[in-house]
Amino acid sequence: MTHLLGTALVSKAHPRIVLRGKSDSLQAQMLLARLAALDAGDERTSEALGELIAYARALMAAEVADSVPVELTMLGMDADRIHEASHDPKRWIGVGHLLPDVRMGAVALHVNALRCVAREAELACVAAYERDDGSCARPDMVQGYNLLSSALYVLELLAAARFEHLG
Repeated sequence: MTHLLGTALVSKAHPRIVLRGKSDSLQAQMLLARLAALDAGDERTSEALGELIAYARALMAAEVADSVPVELTMLGMDADRIHEASHDPKRWIGVGHLLPDVRMGAVALHVNALRCVAREAELACVAAYERDDGSCARPDMVQGYNLLSSALYVLELLAAARFEHLG
């Protein structure tokens, strides 16, 4: 058993506790990716990952405190711009949708892996807040994890765009 909110005890298999574990894993992987970006001299990706780590931590805090998540920004882009860039990257980034490939480089591939972990956290969030009738008790949290995944996709494309074979 573990604490969910205040003195409320739940099984460690409770969907919200599973979400917290996925969030912990995501943050750990984000830190490793940021270190890889720093080691590669990719300051822009490192800066963006710093912003996204702060956002992931704020999402987790909002889940634990049952409060409203903060707004996401990355490299000066707000949530609407991130959404647009993730759906029309050719227009906003200068490259189209990509399938991950080793030619993208290690930093872009680290960010791609983060996007996958963020999707896992998003799915855990859906499970944690799904009501018996199929509706969602916390659509703001699900949208937060979805936006984080989109931001990571945009960051992956930005990192991959540095390679001339993609331009």
